[in-house]
Amino acid sequence: IGVYHVFENGVPVYGPGDLMLHGSFAIVIGAAVQAGVEVLVATPTGNMLQGLGLGDPMLMPHAWASWTPQRRVTLSASIGWGVMLGRMSDEMMMTIVDPMNESELEWKAAVDVAIGKGVHAQAHADGGVPIGEPGLDRVIGALRLGWGNRRVDAAAEVQTAFAGDPFHIRGLVETALHF
Repeated sequence: IGVYHVFENGVPVYGPGDLMLHGSFAIVIGAAVQAGVEVLVATPTGNMLQGLGLGDPMLMPHAWASWTPQRRVTLSASIGWGVMLGRMSDEMMMTIVDPMNESELEWKAAVDVAIGKGVHAQAHADGGVPIGEPGLDRVIGALRLGWGNRRVDAAAEVQTAFAGDPFHIRGLVETALHF
């Protein structure tokens, strides 16, 4: 669950976003290639009127693959579908913290470089293409520095929007626990 501090038109907005849970299953596990599927579910816990949540649950199944051509470099990609399980009306606002279309084809491509002792740097681009109307194409580029082990990942990221998103630049600090 994200906790946000956003300035919109000079007014600060604080609060939690939508709770997101996901599970991933590796189908191919090789020395250099891995591939699998994952499903992410977003629950409407964020305040939709403040732009911190979608107001409806969202389901996002994806297929993913990664290739490690050399020990320290990994290339990865994913593609999937994101669909809102409720129906947005024209009067409803989209979340300002993680814009999404009501139904979209989602994608991500990344290159990750291991620096050492669990530290890695990553550059990635991700986005969405609307399925049906209305909708906006969206593309975000990011640079990320992270640290991780088998149970915990932590990272700091700087993102910029190239298309369809309501921000120019934003920062992200993230911690993930693996069970």
